[in-house]
Amino acid sequence: METGLTETGMTFPVGFPAAAPRNPQLDALRRSLAALGSVTLTVTGDSMVPTLHHLKDAVVLTPLSDADWPPKRGQIIYAQRADGSQVMHRVLKAVSGGAILSGDGQVWLEGPIPRERVFAKVTMLRRNGKMVNVESRAALIYGRAWLALRPFRRKIFAIIKIIRRNHAGQAG
Repeated sequence: METGLTETGMTFPVGFPAAAPRNPQLDALRRSLAALGSVTLTVTGDSMVPTLHHLKDAVVLTPLSDADWPPKRGQIIYAQRADGSQVMHRVLKAVSGGAILSGDGQVWLEGPIPRERVFAKVTMLRRNGKMVNVESRAALIYGRAWLALRPFRRKIFAIIKIIRRNHAGQAG
């Protein structure tokens, strides 16, 4: 991957939009990925529920190479939004302008996120203390099935909420 140099001496992919605000946390993550080849991050936020849970699960990120582009449907990638924030979501589809993403816990779509702002892919999940290879047959089937259920997510989440509320009432 061809890179450029910022005034602070950090490298970035050529074509990285100059308008995207710099994000020190993201810059540190990029440096770590470049130096180590992979980084384990604890999940924050709820956009990937039910697959990944806030502060309970973790992911292993590796750099996204040009050979990995375009990403496959169902693959989980890590990218920078136009506002400089970062996002880790599942690829719904690759388009000429980038990748259309959807968090597993969301009903809306995001993107296209251009290639220049997609810099890592998830290779492993740590879920309930167990490591899961995202390329395993079970993980691929799960990811594609969850994407197929996207039109029904509002109803699925409503049913889950009712079940949890009823379960909590029975436990008390």
